[in-house]
Amino acid sequence: MSKITVNNLSFCYEGSFENVFEDVSFNIDTDWKLGLIGRNGKSIEDFIKEFKEQYNNETLKNQFRNVYFIIGTAYAGKSTMIKMLTEQYDGIMCEENYTGKAFKEYGVNLIDHPNLCYTDNHSMEEFVSRTPDEYYNWLRSSEMEVTSIEIGELLKLISKYPDKKIFVDTSIPMEILKLISDYEHVAVMVCDSSMSVNKFFERPDYEKNIIFKAIMNSENPDATMKNFRKCIEKNNSVERYNYFDNSGFYVFKRDNTLTLEQTRDTIAQHFKLNIKPINVEKGI
Repeated sequence: MSKITVNNLSFCYEGSFENVFEDVSFNIDTDWKLGLIGRNGKSIEDFIKEFKEQYNNETLKNQFRNVYFIIGTAYAGKSTMIKMLTEQYDGIMCEENYTGKAFKEYGVNLIDHPNLCYTDNHSMEEFVSRTPDEYYNWLRSSEMEVTSIEIGELLKLISKYPDKKIFVDTSIPMEILKLISDYEHVAVMVCDSSMSVNKFFERPDYEKNIIFKAIMNSENPDATMKNFRKCIEKNNSVERYNYFDNSGFYVFKRDNTLTLEQTRDTIAQHFKLNIKPINVEKGI
């Protein structure tokens, strides 16, 4: 067991006269599994950034050497690929929003996690009636709030199943993925934006069913649906797709000419996993 030592770490924003944190010193055993939790606006990201400048990224990434992340747009096939890869490689599956069951354990609350707890003090009609910008910003803020929880859950799985491959339908922003993972462990899956928008409610999804019911029960269902589709369009805008394309990670664009197995094997090849012979089934 070796140790990481940080001495007198300080940070302030450019132009500020006051340090955000000052003369922080600590020792960490490399075998420890750690998570950093704090209130919003308490500069956790800045602390991590400064810490990373003193500590080799590769050591942290090594902890996630058996974790494979898939991120991207709706209807790109993420959930299907997570399930198929888990079955093919006898791995551990972390489906979309898998962290929800752990919220209580991590003390998720309205003060520290206002976006994750949005419906605690807002009705579902308010949820579906927000402007596209409000909805988009809520999604991005929710991703940031859930990141520490997701990383904590993954660290527990890594500790419990050190030799298992873990396949994750992740909500972690790509800026954070670059800190904890690498090109060969992250795949971005996207599809045509019109499909992501037009087919949003066509899949038997518990959360989407709740949203659909809220729209239908609103005072003006037609107007609410029209507005919510604009919200979905905002989340599948050209800018959002450019964000994925320019991420520096591998991007797979949905191809309906490929079978499910061919798609899975394409992702597996990117992940440097051994390809096993399979039977052919219909496409995604």
